[in-house]
Amino acid sequence: MKGAVFVCVLAVIAVVVVADPPKPMWPSSFQSFFHTVWESHGRQMDISGKQYYDYRQKAERFEVQDPRTPSTFDIIIRDYKGMKEYQVLNDETICIVKSLNHSMPVFDFSVFEYLGSAYVDGQMCDHWREDIQGAVDYYDSADAHNPVRVQSSSPQGGSETTDWFQFVPGPQDPILFYIDPAWKCTPHQEVAHSHSPLVMHKPVRVN
Repeated sequence: MKGAVFVCVLAVIAVVVVADPPKPMWPSSFQSFFHTVWESHGRQMDISGKQYYDYRQKAERFEVQDPRTPSTFDIIIRDYKGMKEYQVLNDETICIVKSLNHSMPVFDFSVFEYLGSAYVDGQMCDHWREDIQGAVDYYDSADAHNPVRVQSSSPQGGSETTDWFQFVPGPQDPILFYIDPAWKCTPHQEVAHSHSPLVMHKPVRVN
């Protein structure tokens, strides 16, 4: 009898050890610093800054270090209710408004498979992957399950890696997404002699 109980206990322990963690859930709101490296056919773009995301408000804000003047930051605000993107550039001296062509980014983890534990910059993470139209590897922190890294590649050869750090979940202040009339934003097609809009980070899957 004792032997049977011992075997049952071992079986329960084995189930606990091999059971996969619950699938990730994309946070509804957060702020975090991020670093994105994008590569395609010999071209590379390196972007660092801070991201504010609030799905309930249907809005995102990026404060991105200007590669031409590292001491200043460009601001990008995406209003998914009005489907507009506002790019406030050159220390708020230029504001471009353009139409958005995608819905608010949200990962769909239903098709991701668990690959095990992995360290990302010394942090223990759960590693997930989907490989439908190019591989997407997603790492979330093993303790708080916050996004840590996403790596994607396309069959055409492009790749993108984004790291999040100092991640703080929670609702964002609406003032972050306020469009200041003093910016005097101008539709993109009417702006002359402005530099090309920055390519901004966005998660690979959209809702």
